[in-house]
Amino acid sequence: MISMVSWSKAFRQAVLILVFTVIWGIVGGIIVLIGAFMAGGGSIGFFRSVMTGEYPIEPTEISSIISSTTVIAGLIIMLIGVLVTVLGYTATFIKYLAETIIDEVKPLPAPPQPYIPSPSQTSSSE
Repeated sequence: MISMVSWSKAFRQAVLILVFTVIWGIVGGIIVLIGAFMAGGGSIGFFRSVMTGEYPIEPTEISSIISSTTVIAGLIIMLIGVLVTVLGYTATFIKYLAETIIDEVKPLPAPPQPYIPSPSQTSSSE
């Protein structure tokens, strides 16, 4: 008879996946917030200037270059935070799924050995 994963084990693994998903969400969220604070309020002006092609400040001014660079760095850090969250969830799911499969797949019992009569039994009366 084929044995299925018990409901208690399935729910236990689901709770562990949920807990680690929340942890990865918090870690990724902190990284995203750091990136958002880096991008700051200058990101709105930067996006508006990119979309309209109008620069409120001459792009050659050093403050504009630093602001644009900080915004871009903040956006990259925000992307890294999202990737940490998504990859952390995926890795957690794969880890617990693999553990469950390995626990449930048991090696098959060894097949019975064929009967080989002992030499004394095979001697025939001649």
